[in-house]
Amino acid sequence: MRRLVLRSAAVILAASLLAGCTSAAPDAGSVTSSPTPSRNVATPTPSPTPTLDPEGVAAFEGDCTAVFTDAEVSELLGVAMAPLRARWSPDADGRLGGVECWWGSTESYMGGELMVSVYPTDSAAPVAGGAGTSGCTVAYLVQCATERTDDGLWVWVRAGTISTTGAEQLGEVTAIADAAAATVAERAAQFPPPYAATRTADWWSFADCADVVQYLVSAGVLTPTSRLDGRFGQGSAPARVTSHHGLFLWCTAVDDGSDGHLSSTSFALWPGGAPDFPQAAAVALSEPFDVPGADAAVHAPGLDALEGGNSLLVAAVGPNLVGVPVGISEEEHKGFLGSLVGALRGR
Repeated sequence: MRRLVLRSAAVILAASLLAGCTSAAPDAGSVTSSPTPSRNVATPTPSPTPTLDPEGVAAFEGDCTAVFTDAEVSELLGVAMAPLRARWSPDADGRLGGVECWWGSTESYMGGELMVSVYPTDSAAPVAGGAGTSGCTVAYLVQCATERTDDGLWVWVRAGTISTTGAEQLGEVTAIADAAAATVAERAAQFPPPYAATRTADWWSFADCADVVQYLVSAGVLTPTSRLDGRFGQGSAPARVTSHHGLFLWCTAVDDGSDGHLSSTSFALWPGGAPDFPQAAAVALSEPFDVPGADAAVHAPGLDALEGGNSLLVAAVGPNLVGVPVGISEEEHKGFLGSLVGALRGR
């Protein structure tokens, strides 16, 4: 903010001094009037409004190596650790101004983990402080999660170590998560403040998977007896952030059918995710194919960073992405993807 500097001209009064004593009245014509002070006031110049990038800015500028080095994570967990990353990623976190990072043990399968997510508080608000955002579980791993809010950022950390003494490890693992969260919050302040991308009218907009299934039933893509499979939870706290905003919806619909045979169909939607399609297309072994109504389509590796999982048929439709995991019949799933594209194209 600029300071106003007020400058005033000095006022100099001139007066005639009469010497000696006299009874004569002063000459009215000799009186000098005082000049009116003049002021030069600097007009403040408004600060320009910063132009926001419509694509948003991710926390840590999306760079997990700036969150922690592999050596730092290894020291925290006490075992050698390395990043766990899928071969490509439709970056729903980044479109909300967030970043998600995951490290796993290089010494044994799931021998330890550290997961870090950072979001602007307005993106995380629907999930922050809710059920499942903090606390511990004891299974093969002792996993403890913690969260904190600092300077407009929500930081969520989950640490895990192999269970050797079970509940006795809870204090130790909680301390690891708390220490990591404090470090992340401190480092995040050194980067530009993150903010979400600008959502446009042509991004698909669904409240949740139930909303998608209902729409696809009405569009004739799913049978009238199809319903959402409610056996699956919402996932980790960061996954609930992206699903709450409808930017990553992994849905499974089931159909009991007239013959009593249960069939299951899964698919994923990433509104605004089309800019990440080139990643999928560039991955080794990805194969492009044609889907009527799609801007482009590719058979790409799956998104499971730990085990790979099923490969995906992915199509770009305007600014959006839709994917179908490949099962036994690739051609059947390509046909289903084509039906999804046809129904969603004009959404």
